[in-house]
Amino acid sequence: MTKSSYGRQQRRNKPISRKASFTLEFMKSNPQRTKQPSVIPQVPEAYCGSIGKIAVTWSLVELQVDTLINAFLKHLDEAGPEGWDRRNFRKRKELCRDLSKKALADAPHAQALLADVLGAAADLHWRRNFVLHGRLSVDIIIGTKPLSANNVEIVSRLTATSRHNGKEKTLVFDEEGMADLFHEISHVAGKFNAFMKIDAGFAALPSHDKEQLEALLRHSLPTPPTL
Repeated sequence: MTKSSYGRQQRRNKPISRKASFTLEFMKSNPQRTKQPSVIPQVPEAYCGSIGKIAVTWSLVELQVDTLINAFLKHLDEAGPEGWDRRNFRKRKELCRDLSKKALADAPHAQALLADVLGAAADLHWRRNFVLHGRLSVDIIIGTKPLSANNVEIVSRLTATSRHNGKEKTLVFDEEGMADLFHEISHVAGKFNAFMKIDAGFAALPSHDKEQLEALLRHSLPTPPTL
């Protein structure tokens, strides 16, 4: 048997498998881990990666909102409601909006700009909650691609079910949809960051609003900024 024929025979004898689970391989690397009962969530690795990025990026959004609240309170020389920093995101978002109306009373365009970013964050917040705290299930759909040499197509869908506005609701994501959710959160974090730095994308603000916002942030943001 030639070397190439032997190689083909070896490949035929090798079991066909999809990409190995990182979690399983990680557990196998330490025998002590395999001695304890374990449950591996039946969620494809691609989804797990997006879920992790969504969680980490959202934590930045939460920190940015808290940073803005502290800046507005300092500018207004107020202590804020007792225990405001322990409130849930929705209430802290509303507090940030209310404080901005007072702190940026002379900069209505900057105030409206921040309100838009806070609104976008609020819409993403409940979807983020579904993915991180909802009931998850995965459906595997096997179909065919007529024009493909390999005509088997395997598609997965992640279903997240939870409650929103008092009603049970279900969101369905494919891998691209999960990546889109991460990028939407990332863009909101970027807009908060740009707002606090009066950075790119804020050229449309009238000069008076820019000056008011810059003066507020220069004296009220931590140094270096907590972004």
